[in-house]
Amino acid sequence: MAIHEAGQSASYRVALLVGCHQRADRSYSVRGRQIPLCARCLGVMAGFPLSPLLSLGVVGSAILIGPMLLDGLTQALGWRESRNGLRFITGFCFSTGIGELLIGAIKALWTM
Repeated sequence: MAIHEAGQSASYRVALLVGCHQRADRSYSVRGRQIPLCARCLGVMAGFPLSPLLSLGVVGSAILIGPMLLDGLTQALGWRESRNGLRFITGFCFSTGIGELLIGAIKALWTM
């Protein structure tokens, strides 16, 4: 139970730091307790650490960023309502693509 409480507390602090809305309908629950990050923010947090393991280039990164932009835009326009599984996947892909772009930019600046 102590490990669970520590995880919840750490997740809550991360959520506050990144500005997650923490809506219950857009969050997952474990054993009846809401994870303090929405599905998309949870995907972002899960995908970002994998960026250094990939070598996608600019085009590959743009392809990974696109689905979240499309998902967010179509939802913001009221064309449809996104689901948590899609939110998680698009957040995961987005952060992996952004992380890869950041790594590429750092490498480019480092070799200047």
